[in-house]
Amino acid sequence: MTVSSQINIIFNLLDQLNDKKVCLIGSSMGGYLATLVAQKRDEIAAIYLMAPGFNFFERWMRSLQLDYNNEASWTISVPIFH
Repeated sequence: MTVSSQINIIFNLLDQLNDKKVCLIGSSMGGYLATLVAQKRDEIAAIYLMAPGFNFFERWMRSLQLDYNNEASWTISVPIFH
Protein backbone atom coordinates (compact mmCIF):
# COMPACT_ATOMS: atom_id res chain seq x y z
CA MET A 1 0.00 0.00 0.00
CA THR A 2 1.45 3.36 -1.01
CA VAL A 3 1.28 6.65 0.87
CA SER A 4 -0.93 8.12 -1.86
CA SER A 5 -3.33 5.15 -1.75
CA GLN A 6 -3.64 5.54 2.04
CA ILE A 7 -4.33 9.25 1.62
CA ASN A 8 -7.02 8.46 -0.95
CA ILE A 9 -8.68 6.08 1.51
CA ILE A 10 -8.79 8.86 4.11
CA PHE A 11 -10.12 11.33 1.52
CA ASN A 12 -12.90 8.86 0.62
CA LEU A 13 -13.85 8.47 4.29
CA LEU A 14 -13.93 12.26 4.73
CA ASP A 15 -16.14 12.59 1.64
CA GLN A 16 -18.70 10.31 3.32
CA LEU A 17 -18.90 12.66 6.31
CA ASN A 18 -20.33 15.51 4.19
CA ASP A 19 -17.93 18.26 5.31
CA LYS A 20 -18.32 17.62 9.06
CA LYS A 21 -15.36 18.90 11.06
CA VAL A 22 -13.11 16.09 12.28
CA CYS A 23 -9.97 15.53 14.33
CA LEU A 24 -7.42 13.15 12.87
CA ILE A 25 -5.36 11.06 15.28
CA GLY A 26 -2.21 9.39 14.05
CA SER A 27 0.82 7.60 15.40
CA SER A 28 4.08 7.13 13.49
CA MET A 29 3.16 6.73 9.81
CA GLY A 30 -0.44 7.60 10.68
CA GLY A 31 0.75 10.90 12.11
CA TYR A 32 2.63 11.64 8.92
CA LEU A 33 -0.49 10.82 6.87
CA ALA A 34 -2.66 13.00 9.12
CA THR A 35 -0.44 16.02 8.45
CA LEU A 36 -0.54 15.43 4.69
CA VAL A 37 -4.35 15.13 4.72
CA ALA A 38 -4.78 18.17 7.00
CA GLN A 39 -2.87 20.31 4.50
CA LYS A 40 -5.39 19.48 1.76
CA ARG A 41 -8.77 19.23 3.45
CA ASP A 42 -10.64 22.09 5.13
CA GLU A 43 -12.83 19.83 7.26
CA ILE A 44 -9.86 18.86 9.45
CA ALA A 45 -10.41 20.88 12.64
CA ALA A 46 -7.47 19.40 14.56
CA ILE A 47 -4.79 16.76 14.42
CA TYR A 48 -3.35 14.79 17.33
CA LEU A 49 0.06 13.35 16.51
CA MET A 50 1.97 10.73 18.48
CA ALA A 51 5.58 10.30 17.30
CA PRO A 52 4.77 11.26 13.69
CA GLY A 53 7.05 9.71 11.08
CA PHE A 54 8.35 12.94 9.56
CA ASN A 55 11.23 12.48 7.09
CA PHE A 56 11.12 8.74 7.66
CA PHE A 57 12.27 7.95 4.13
CA GLU A 58 15.41 10.06 4.38
CA ARG A 59 16.25 8.62 7.82
CA TRP A 60 15.67 5.08 6.57
CA MET A 61 17.94 5.69 3.58
CA ARG A 62 20.69 7.03 5.87
CA SER A 63 20.37 4.04 8.19
CA LEU A 64 21.00 1.79 5.19
CA GLN A 65 23.91 4.05 4.18
CA LEU A 66 22.23 4.88 0.85
CA ASP A 67 22.53 8.21 -0.93
CA TYR A 68 19.05 9.77 -0.97
CA ASN A 69 19.92 11.83 -4.08
CA ASN A 70 21.45 8.94 -6.05
CA GLU A 71 18.91 6.31 -7.10
CA ALA A 72 21.70 4.03 -8.34
CA SER A 73 22.74 3.51 -4.71
CA TRP A 74 19.24 2.35 -3.74
CA THR A 75 19.82 -1.20 -4.94
CA ILE A 76 20.73 -3.38 -2.02
CA SER A 77 20.72 -7.11 -1.61
CA VAL A 78 20.15 -9.26 1.40
CA PRO A 79 21.50 -12.80 1.17
CA ILE A 80 18.94 -15.39 2.26
CA PHE A 81 19.79 -19.02 2.78
CA HIS A 82 17.09 -21.39 1.63
